Amino acid sequence: MRYAAPCVDDLVERELTTKEYAKEILEATKRGEVLPDSELQFDLAYLMCEYVAKKLGKNEIDTEVIRVYYLLLHNNLLKIHKPVTCSIEECEVKVVSEIDGINASFLKEINKPNLVVHRGYVVDLLTNEELEGILSKYMYLATH
Repeated sequence: MRYAAPCVDDLVERELTTKEYAKEILEATKRGEVLPDSELQFDLAYLMCEYVAKKLGKNEIDTEVIRVYYLLLHNNLLKIHKPVTCSIEECEVKVVSEIDGINASFLKEINKPNLVVHRGYVVDLLTNEELEGILSKYMYLATH
């Protein structure tokens, strides 16, 4: 749900859920929990994750399937179905910390695109190995 939850405002805007339920989804996600069947609210993403799982020979949607969908397919589908504000982005980390009572801002170098941001929310941080694995799955999907 870390990847999907930032889109709850779209569900409310399209009158697919209530503001109250959207808030419950976000709060549960912040706690690391998933409300029963809440993933079904994100119908297109859910169907695409099922498709990716099947193409990868999996019987369930797991972390790898979610990452493959969101990092490699999500933005292309948005060009057709949703506003650009919902895109998954790569970025650097801006760290603000206090040093001797003074706030200091600096960019922490993380090998891009390891930090994954969806609608302004950091949803994942990938190692280079994890990212390479996802890209290899994409190559598999593209050729099978």
